[in-house]
Amino acid sequence: MLLTQAKACCNIIVTQAKACVNIFKGDEKNMKIKVDTKAIYLSMLEKGMNGTDLANAAGVTQQAISSLLCGRVIGKQKLLPDVCKVLELNIKDVVIIEE
Repeated sequence: MLLTQAKACCNIIVTQAKACVNIFKGDEKNMKIKVDTKAIYLSMLEKGMNGTDLANAAGVTQQAISSLLCGRVIGKQKLLPDVCKVLELNIKDVVIIEE
């Protein structure tokens, strides 16, 4: 059941892209979605990119990238998929699901 809930979280992050939102309530468990900013930073370093380069390549604002890298928000619906595409990462590699 937990695996099913985790898969549901991944689907939710792709479609709604909300960071640190309680997905499941009740049953003594709250699951939260966060972004693994370390994985994003490492990929940026490997590609020799800074935040401005990533924002331009992903077609988003520098503010959106800054908020993402600070772990404050995932941002608009397409932000994380676009960033992952540019960095050649799988969304599963940058999403952290916490209980």
